[in-house]
Amino acid sequence: MYICVALLFVCGLLTQIQANTVSNTQNTLNQLGYNTGSIDGAYGKKTRRALEKFYKDNGSVYGGELEYNEVTGLQDESESTGRYCRARRFNNSGSSAQSKTFDFLKNFTAISTNIPFFQRGTKGGLATDTEIYDSDPYIVAVGDINLDAISDLMIDYVETQTPPIILTGTSSGKFDKINLGEEATRRHIREGQFIDLNQDNYPDFVGFTTSDHVEYFERNGIYNLPEGEPDIILINKGGQEFDIITPPEAHQNDVNHGGLVSDINADGMVDIIPLTEANGKATYPILQLRNNEFQLAENPLPQLVTDHWVEDGESGDLNGDGIVDYVISLEIPSFERDPSFNLAEHIENHRTLLVIYGDGDQDFSNNISFTIGEYWFDVEILTEMFESNTDNLKKDDSLNKISFGTANIELVDVNNDGRLDIVEGQFIADWSTSGLQVYLNDQDCFRHATHRFFPNQRANRIANKNYATKYINNFYFEDINGDELDDLVIQSLPIWNRQIDLGEKNYPFLFLKDKNGAFLPTPNTNVSELLDISNIVIGDFNGDGKKDLAGIEIGPGGPRVKVFLKSKHETKVINWYISLRDEGYKTVLEGKDLIVVASDFQIINASHEDITKEGVQGREELVYQFSEDFIYIKGIVTLVGNERVYVDFKERIESGQTEIIFGPLDKLIISWK
Repeated sequence: MYICVALLFVCGLLTQIQANTVSNTQNTLNQLGYNTGSIDGAYGKKTRRALEKFYKDNGSVYGGELEYNEVTGLQDESESTGRYCRARRFNNSGSSAQSKTFDFLKNFTAISTNIPFFQRGTKGGLATDTEIYDSDPYIVAVGDINLDAISDLMIDYVETQTPPIILTGTSSGKFDKINLGEEATRRHIREGQFIDLNQDNYPDFVGFTTSDHVEYFERNGIYNLPEGEPDIILINKGGQEFDIITPPEAHQNDVNHGGLVSDINADGMVDIIPLTEANGKATYPILQLRNNEFQLAENPLPQLVTDHWVEDGESGDLNGDGIVDYVISLEIPSFERDPSFNLAEHIENHRTLLVIYGDGDQDFSNNISFTIGEYWFDVEILTEMFESNTDNLKKDDSLNKISFGTANIELVDVNNDGRLDIVEGQFIADWSTSGLQVYLNDQDCFRHATHRFFPNQRANRIANKNYATKYINNFYFEDINGDELDDLVIQSLPIWNRQIDLGEKNYPFLFLKDKNGAFLPTPNTNVSELLDISNIVIGDFNGDGKKDLAGIEIGPGGPRVKVFLKSKHETKVINWYISLRDEGYKTVLEGKDLIVVASDFQIINASHEDITKEGVQGREELVYQFSEDFIYIKGIVTLVGNERVYVDFKERIESGQTEIIFGPLDKLIISWK
């Protein structure tokens, strides 16, 4: 595709018409995910680089001139529809952007705890093999059930008729086990959450079940099991015991692939919405009348939910009115598509998510609701997956019968503007691939901004059954590398290092956020310890206040929970502020250092950022030293005009800052935390 966009730029001066042209171009490029900086009508380096990148991505070359009457060609690339602002679809297949060097082994220490080796398709029989699907333990939820400031885990075994296991964390990083009674037995708790239902401060547990794959049990001679089971509620009795409650059901043994918890009717009690997976069956919330007493609501969710296959949902205050809102996935399953189904049209026009604004009551018939979202893939990508997957499809199946949809939804403030945005994981065929989409909450609309925040999802979007990742089960946005920016860890099922076999260099389940706000994948070589780990989650698994990782490893001897404890490192933030004054002259220079210090006060890593355009140069050459009580910095820094300032001080950590006067009116303030 060739897109002609030019800019009239004469002797560095822009007329008002020309400035408007640049502003329009900047606005549209930003919508498309190309960062031009502020929309100011000024043709600067960022605007030019954004144009060059846009042209390159579209198979052309930017010539350096932009004519006013040709801007519409660029604007046509962005389409706004009601409350959803679309952007041109990008495959990310050509991007090579990756995060800076991050030595995982240097930052984390591994500790393992063995767990039972239950055989899939049995009533708790011990497995005899180590094949990945012979035993399939799965981390359902993370929480602190005994209020000891150490994260605990809920473990379920996929399609295994046993009670789930609760693992309580200890200061060593290993786990103790709490066995639940037989009444808690479920074949598959697909999704769950620790949350305080009865306001006693102890997290209870709400689990949503699928349990629809009875074929695994039939292979082992267990027949007459229903497809589906009741959901489960565990009421925490002081952190060591649980009362088991079976919540009311709108449909007996319903298959609920997901669900959510929130205060639906603003009565101060936490309610439950189990999301009925099958289309044609209405989804009814479960209201909590008083502590631990539940009742089906009279009214279901909107008809659009009933009309679609539903995989996941999430709740949060999207419009800032203090009332919980809802985002629910919408899918047309492959078996509902008749021969006249237009796949290309569906991919282009189907909105994948329903947004429902809460109004504080249980009647959803009059709520404001609208659809947003779109698929990251097109028919060509589906065809690639279909052709690599034919041995799993019936001979009379067509491309129309390939499955795809939403795997997971998360509400999180991606761009730190105080509003919850929407992140959507999507899958193709047999729950494969882990591509995601980002929709920014711009108040007037939800703006598709995936390319801006995740410019490289190549490993996640491999559309070949032999090399594709499995689907996204959960998103965890937390700071992993200690730079005070929230990174992304994706919880997914096993991957068997298949992307590496294809030559993919990046790890698909850890994205580190850079200072520009982009989430970049981590090279496989930097996280080799994670390559055989599935179900990775985040928590504080030894109570030291740091974010650790935990996942499932299956190897010789059976499965184990493997915890990666954040080494006892601390990031020291050092701020530089220099005020320079002279006759007729005044300026301020600012910079920030991030110094990662180990428990023995050795410096593990250091990075230096200039906040003002002209910063404090030479800080990377300074000597930094720390002890339990003191900070010491020595060396020479360079200011504007090559003015050199000698720094040599030792101060107590608790003082927080020091001042250095080096001229009649010049001052250096160094602060730390």
